[in-house]
Formats: sequence, structure tokens, C-alpha cells
Amino acid sequence: MHQILRALAVSTIMLGVLANSQPAAAVSDEVSESVSKLTEIGVDPANLTAFCRIIRELGAANEAEDETKVEAEAAKMVEFLKGLGPKFARAWELGEELDPESEDGQALEEAFGTLEEKCEE
Repeated sequence: MHQILRALAVSTIMLGVLANSQPAAAVSDEVSESVSKLTEIGVDPANLTAFCRIIRELGAANEAEDETKVEAEAAKMVEFLKGLGPKFARAWELGEELDPESEDGQALEEAFGTLEEKCEE
């Protein structure tokens, strides 16, 4: 759970900096596929709206330091992504598993940051 919050915080900070959703050349196939799935969310208006709503609530819960609400919103995100398919849900899981300093972690954080940036438009 703490990795989700850290990834969310890093993504939020990087929001204004990140503009490219393409993974680095050396990322794993699994991360590359996850980046592709996140890009798909960003081009579907209904899915983007749902993603943005949940990510805003998750951010608000994190800022309020309401761990119960954070866990509830994280669960909503997992269910939303599972509803889109297992490869979408896997992208979220990877965000929890990967070292944010690794090439894979940076590529995935960049993709999440780019998707979150679309929430601001």
C-alpha cells in the first residue's frame, strides 16, 4: 500500500514534467505492454473519466492521511482496472512491485504521470 502512495506522490510531482508516454527502449515486455494499456485508458473518454475520478479521490484521501479511504479508493482502482481486463490490472500491480528508480519503474511512472496529466485537461 505504501508503494501505491509513493507512486502516487511521485506521479503527482512529475505531472507537469512528464509529456511522453513511450517506454524507454530497455524496459521489459511486461512494462511495455502495461504502458500500452495505460495509453488505451487515456484515449477512451469514458475510461479516462472513471480513472480520473478515482485518482482524484485517492489523492484527496492521501492528502487527508485517511488510510481507510486510501485503501478503499485503491480497491476501487483495482476493480476498475480488472473490469477493463487483466493486463490493465497488472499495470497497477507493477506500480506497487517495481523499484521506481529502475528503468521499468520509471517507464511505468511516466505512463501513469502522462495519464494523470490528461485528468487535468
